[in-house]
Parts: sequence; structure tokens; C-alpha cells
Amino acid sequence: MRFTVTWEDETQAELLERWLQLPPDDRNHLSRCVNHIDSALRVNAHQKGAVLKGSEPLRFYSAPVIPGRLPIGVVYQVILDDRIARVLEFWPAGATLAAQQRAGKLGTVAAQSAA
Repeated sequence: MRFTVTWEDETQAELLERWLQLPPDDRNHLSRCVNHIDSALRVNAHQKGAVLKGSEPLRFYSAPVIPGRLPIGVVYQVILDDRIARVLEFWPAGATLAAQQRAGKLGTVAAQSAA
């Protein structure tokens, strides 16, 4: 099933702000990860990633982990009737998984899916 992937304006602005702060090599990594996530969510977004504990229909999906690089992932909402995957949050580059968990950004299920 094909989906349209949209990003919340605030999330997209935050992503751009983070991207601008990164050195070129890290910018490339972030761009590749975001492109991977967009492509992956275009097909069967309702079956990708993990449902956030107690937050259905919110799901978590991450780009493949590259050794030596921070993981990049998103929290998104599936609107099945409209075939939309709406990205609400992303793991910002430069933050660790543990820091994200402490900040309450990710649920336990999401953290386990990234491991």
C-alpha cells in the first residue's frame, strides 16, 4: 500500500536547523538517513517500525544503523484511510539514545526497536 509522507512544519524546521549545525560529513549522513526513512515509509508505513507503547497509532522507525554513526529515527502517525504517514518528531543528530529516553522523547518499545 502506497503512502504520502509528510513532515510537520515544526519538525522539518528543527531538522533543517540541526542539519545546518553539522559538519559536511554528518550532513551527508543525516540526509541519507532522512531519504531512507521517506522512501521506506512510502510503502506499507502501517507495517513499518514499532508501535509506541500506549500511543497507537504512533510508530517509531529508524534508518539502518551505521557503525560509528548516531542512529536517526522518526516518530510518525499513520492515517490509514488517507494513506498518510505524518512525521511528528525525529531523533536529532548529536543526541544519544539514552539522552532521548531521559528527555522522554521515546518510549520503551521504540528504544528496543533501535537496539
